[in-house]
Amino acid sequence: MKRKAIQAAALLPASQDKGRETSLLPPVHQCPFQVDLADPDAARHIGDSVMNLFVRLEERFPADPGELSGVSLRILESGKCTVLDAENAAPQRDGLQGTHVLGYLTGAELAYVGAANPKNDNDTFLIRLRESHPRISFDSYSGVILALNAGKNPELSVYFDSHCLGVLRGRLVAMFLKCVRQRCEMETA
Repeated sequence: MKRKAIQAAALLPASQDKGRETSLLPPVHQCPFQVDLADPDAARHIGDSVMNLFVRLEERFPADPGELSGVSLRILESGKCTVLDAENAAPQRDGLQGTHVLGYLTGAELAYVGAANPKNDNDTFLIRLRESHPRISFDSYSGVILALNAGKNPELSVYFDSHCLGVLRGRLVAMFLKCVRQRCEMETA
């Protein structure tokens, strides 16, 4: 009986053993490297160029409201190095979750996206995303299109040919475009 009590006491953390908080390990700061723009606290991370910002797209015609398509738009870096990419979830054979980049935008094309006003009907656009595979010319296009249907109910969509891979609706359209603009305007560190 005494042996079991000693073994149990040895398994207790130091804070339970002595009735006070002590730790031999340094505190762990859980600082995210990516932030979902749908998160209510996301606005405070927009100016942090270390953070990757992303939004998950919904199905165009969802079976249930808010059903996600598996595609996301991601804003990486800042200033002249800002990149917008479209990617989808890619489950791996080992059970891990990977991603497949569908295409990306940089430079003048990205600045054009950031300058769009989702409420202005004249700011509707279709932009082809560039191929991200290193063995293919970086001047080629991936076949994926980013489209803004501006107006009263704006939608930002990702298409491959005539198939809609996902759509962003509501307040997140304006927030996403604002983030693109702000990231492009930031000075690179």
